[in-house]
Amino acid sequence: MTADSQTIRLSDGRTLGYAKYGAVGGRPVLYLHGGMSSRLDIAFAHEYCLSQNIELIAPDRPGTGLSSPQPGRRLLDLAKDMKELSANLNYETMPLFAWSLAGPYALACAFAYPSTFPRIATIGGVAPLNNQEAINELGLLIDRLVLTWPVSWKWLLSLLLASTGKLPPAILKFQMEREVNSEPDRAIIKALSISQGTRFVYESVKQGGDGIIADYDAVAAPWGFALQDLKCHLDIFHGELDTICPFKHALHLQESVKGSRLHVVRGEGHFLLHRRLPDVLSVLLASS
Repeated sequence: MTADSQTIRLSDGRTLGYAKYGAVGGRPVLYLHGGMSSRLDIAFAHEYCLSQNIELIAPDRPGTGLSSPQPGRRLLDLAKDMKELSANLNYETMPLFAWSLAGPYALACAFAYPSTFPRIATIGGVAPLNNQEAINELGLLIDRLVLTWPVSWKWLLSLLLASTGKLPPAILKFQMEREVNSEPDRAIIKALSISQGTRFVYESVKQGGDGIIADYDAVAAPWGFALQDLKCHLDIFHGELDTICPFKHALHLQESVKGSRLHVVRGEGHFLLHRRLPDVLSVLLASS
C-alpha cells in the first residue's frame, strides 16, 4: 500500500481512503479536496511538507477515490468520518484546511468537533449556496450543472460525470485550461504535467458519478449548523482574481464567523494553493 493510497475501516463498515504527503510522523495537518476531485489534488505539496516536517493527510470523501459510498450523506456525516480518521491516526487535535467546495465540510468539522479541529482555513471556499443567484455566479459550468440538475435525471448526470474518466488525458487537461477565466489559474493549469493536471480528476470518478453528485448535494442542502455558532479559529484565504468562487463568498464567511480573518491573496485566483501553500500552512500552524 503506497503512501497516497491508504485506507481504514470505519466503525460502520465503510472504507475511508486517504493519502499521506510530506514527513511521516511530522506535524499533522488535515486537508479536504475540492469538488470533482480527490485526495490526489494536493500531491504537489509533498516536497514542501517534507522539507517543513509536516505530515499532510488528505482523505477522499465518500463515493470518490478509495472511499465507500454513503448515500444521502450530509456535511456533518463527513465530520464524523474525519473525527474517526484522526482518532485512528492517534491525533487528538489537528489543524484543517479545505479547498473550494470542501470549505463547508471543514466548517462542519469545526462545528461538530471543535476540540479536535480548533483551527481551520478555507481556500476559495464557498459560502452557503441557498439561492439560485449564488449558484449562477459560480464560474465553472460543471459546478452549476451538478447543483441545478433535475433530481429525476440525476442518473444521466452520473453517467456523464463518469464519462469524464474515459477522456484522453491531454483532452481533459485542455478542457480544464479552457474552462478557467482567470489568467493566474490558466497559467497554473498549463504548467502542470498532463498527469498532474488530470490524475486527481480520474480518481474522483473511478466509482462513477454518484459520489460527485452526493458531494455537491450535501453542500447545497441545509448544513445543519449556523455560521454564527462556529467557535473555531478560522482563516479565510481567497484570491482577488478568483472567477470560480466569487469573492463575495469570502466576505460572507468573514461577516458570519466571529473572529475570523480574511486574507486577500493579491494576483491569484482559485488555484492559489499551487503558489501560496507555504503562506497558508504557516498561518495554519502558527499556534499549533
